[in-house]
Amino acid sequence: MSSFAKPKPTIVLVPGCWHIPAHYQELIDLLQNAGHPIEFANLPSLNPSDAPRQTVTADIDAVRQKILSQVNKGKDVILLSHSYGGCPGGAAAKGLSPAERPDSGAVIGLVWFAGYLGEGRMGVKDPVDVFYHDVPTEKASWAASKLQTHALAPLISPCPSPAWKDTAFDGRRGYIFARQDHAMPLYFQERMVRDSGVNWNLKELEASHSPHLSKPQELTGHILEIISSFEARP
Repeated sequence: MSSFAKPKPTIVLVPGCWHIPAHYQELIDLLQNAGHPIEFANLPSLNPSDAPRQTVTADIDAVRQKILSQVNKGKDVILLSHSYGGCPGGAAAKGLSPAERPDSGAVIGLVWFAGYLGEGRMGVKDPVDVFYHDVPTEKASWAASKLQTHALAPLISPCPSPAWKDTAFDGRRGYIFARQDHAMPLYFQERMVRDSGVNWNLKELEASHSPHLSKPQELTGHILEIISSFEARP
């Protein structure tokens, strides 16, 4: 009698501001090589033709639809959020935990790396220094050249209550500190985690705001370790 291994959860990746899928391709490839299907959540607030009309709600809806496209097929999902992506990502996962969806696919865990836990407010003047100061020069210049415009309104709007606050996600939260972050300094990351009032599986990297470019293999290792802790839960 043959047996089949349970499929690995799909990772829904929510990007930070200004960044396109190409910025995350190394990380995507590494996670896919580890057996995880990847879905990239494109945010309406990135490079919009109608920037003044964009809202954080539209970004939340886009992420939620991406999640629902997987869990409604019975697939389990890990929500992986970077930077501003933690704002719409956190809100989009509300009500989708395993406890709330016991008979179908669910969001089995939340992982943030250098990610916002509350509202996102950020401007950037020197993207190489702010995002990529530990990335090799040629790669950093390439990454900066690929940045897109981003609507302002979603960045200065408060986020709705996020899923990570819910007890349904106890034991299903992970946060990876970027210790050399110039965009969101370590003290701010630590304060957000401390003030969240909930427990997180914590990891850290000696990396800039963009460990997916400077240390993609180390970042992948931390992500996979955190995911393993989620998969071990009933």
